[in-house]
Amino acid sequence: MLLSRGGLEGQLRQRLVQELEGRLGGHVELGELHLVSSEELVLEALVWTPAGGPIARASVERLELRVDAATLLDGEPVIEGAKVVSPHLEMAAAAEADEPVADGGETVAEEGAAAGPSRGTEALRTAVALTAKPLPDDLDGQLARLLARLSPDGVYRIEGGGIVGLPGGHGLAELDGTILTSSENLSIDLAGVLDSGGTVSLALDLSVGLPPSGRLDVQGASASLLTSALPRARQIRLEGGAADLTLTSRPDGRTGSVLWTATLALVGVTAHTPAFPDLPWPIETRHRLEIAPDAEGERVDLRDWRWSFNGVSGTSSGKVLQLSQQPEIRLVVGLDAVPYTDLIRALPPGTIPDEWGIYMGGTLDLTLRFGGPLQDRSAWDLGWKGDWSRASLQGMQIGESILRLRDNFPYTIVVDEETVLHRTMGPSDPHFIGHRLINADIISAVVVSEDASFYKHHGFDERELREALLQNVREGEGRGASTITQQVVKNLFLSGERTLTRKVREAVLTFSLEQVLDKGRIMEIYLNLAEFGPGIYGVRDAAHHYFGTSSGRLNTMECVFIATLLPSPVRYHDYYHPKGGVSSRWDEHMHQVLDRMHSQTYLVDHRYEVARTQLLRFVPCDGGHGP
Repeated sequence: MLLSRGGLEGQLRQRLVQELEGRLGGHVELGELHLVSSEELVLEALVWTPAGGPIARASVERLELRVDAATLLDGEPVIEGAKVVSPHLEMAAAAEADEPVADGGETVAEEGAAAGPSRGTEALRTAVALTAKPLPDDLDGQLARLLARLSPDGVYRIEGGGIVGLPGGHGLAELDGTILTSSENLSIDLAGVLDSGGTVSLALDLSVGLPPSGRLDVQGASASLLTSALPRARQIRLEGGAADLTLTSRPDGRTGSVLWTATLALVGVTAHTPAFPDLPWPIETRHRLEIAPDAEGERVDLRDWRWSFNGVSGTSSGKVLQLSQQPEIRLVVGLDAVPYTDLIRALPPGTIPDEWGIYMGGTLDLTLRFGGPLQDRSAWDLGWKGDWSRASLQGMQIGESILRLRDNFPYTIVVDEETVLHRTMGPSDPHFIGHRLINADIISAVVVSEDASFYKHHGFDERELREALLQNVREGEGRGASTITQQVVKNLFLSGERTLTRKVREAVLTFSLEQVLDKGRIMEIYLNLAEFGPGIYGVRDAAHHYFGTSSGRLNTMECVFIATLLPSPVRYHDYYHPKGGVSSRWDEHMHQVLDRMHSQTYLVDHRYEVARTQLLRFVPCDGGHGP
């Protein structure tokens, strides 16, 4: 039975809805369908609402199809060409994290939930698998069936498309392009404009039995796109400038899969970061690397990564492993003979104040390795191997302030908002005690409990620094890694703010101080500056306050007690001194310090045995605030 034009239009419309919903899932709505001729169909509107996934809604304002007239009546027309007018995608809102987030920003698994790959991990693994090898059989079959329904020399045009709801609220407009088909190939060529500035173009080839290949170009984009796409980077604010990104593919001769080459450039950008809260950071950085996914979608290798950052050049490599389980990332960053002057210039202007007149000579070799599970930052590791020996200070106006530390100098101690102590680091001050008069057991106990490598390092303890940085990486914020020299610098020259600006300044001044002062003078300044209780500064005052005598008359265990106050002197004072004794736990800690003094040869055997039985001879507590 022959169908009328209206009946044929209704049948084609119903069949099209069924096929689209069967292939795409979700719900499909079609507007009016017009059979213009035996070779041309027009759809006035098409709306697809997926059941889930990254797309919330897709729509086409008008779809004009050219079909093979001979296939029209059988209900499965071969499409020879098309014009798609105003296609639009609305992306679903992305969750900030794949798992629930606890206070402090760390992701936590729900109680009783089995560990497994997150939604983001599954998406990453799928993307890797699809870009590394020929399409899986099911997708390859779908591509073959699609091409069978399209003309071998079809041309399909897209006009005025757009995408909204990209990360950070960004969108893509003025999306135009063409899709060309052959019997075994589909070529996509699209270009659009980002609503925040810049352009995007995509050329993609999909062939039956072959890996996908193509090129993605992003030119002149807002740099904020980068931080929008990375949740953990959103605390960094980027202003101005432009970002260029190019991603191209080619066959990898080593593995037989696909090798992607990426280039990224950020030029004229100013960053505002929590690490340097008061210092805008002009940034110019360029990267080029090869991205090699494996055919199983289990890993991605980052190879031949060369980069520059504000004039400092280096190399990197890395890999992402175990994508089907708990993914891990491993990165290696290398610097080879980089001038220290370049490293300082790469920092935000003002990190090292101009009035300091710092000029550092020499070059640095450094290899930094870090990484761990992507979803478990607490399990990350960090290590490095560097040669710092070629560093030298060749000019330094602030050197005059450091040189004065060789002799007597005035300083102030701010106790609280109402109390400021004015003192002199020298014999004219009644609170001062010279290095030679300080009880040697106090010095030894301070060294083993506060800075075991004090007499070996040049201001920095690499092992302690590594542990402190690792704790910061794992927890977002962690302990410091201050050596005794660093604490002297902090107390005399710097504020107590916990920023990278202060840490860089502290590093430069610490290096300078170690060049000018010997270890004895550094220890002397430290033990006269250090706080040992509320309003109690210096070991001379501490000995009188706790034990009513000079430091030279303290027994070894009393020296250990004073040394172990240093991490939290006010809290420990208020807990132990008014009681006239220490807890069993603190007594055990003090004996551990005593053991280290013995094992590190600060105490000979017979003095060690005597010290183990010594008592603390506290005098009554007057509440602190000086002896």
